[in-house]
Amino acid sequence: SFDTMKSATVGLALRLDTVPEELLPYLAILPRLMSDVGVVHDGAPVRYDEVRDRLRREILGLSVYLSTSFAQNPAKGAPQ
Repeated sequence: SFDTMKSATVGLALRLDTVPEELLPYLAILPRLMSDVGVVHDGAPVRYDEVRDRLRREILGLSVYLSTSFAQNPAKGAPQ
């Protein structure tokens, strides 16, 4: 933690072009899994209500969403 830091933004981009087509529908639940998954601290699971309380106290905001981009790669003519 930094004493003068008020907030930060973190982005995560995943290459999904290697995901088999039959598994693509499961990507819709990925944001929910990332934001509501359990936490293990020092080898012990942390209770859900404690995680939610800490998120409210220690994190300015948490948002997880799925976005797609179908930009063309001019060199290959395929989506990037």
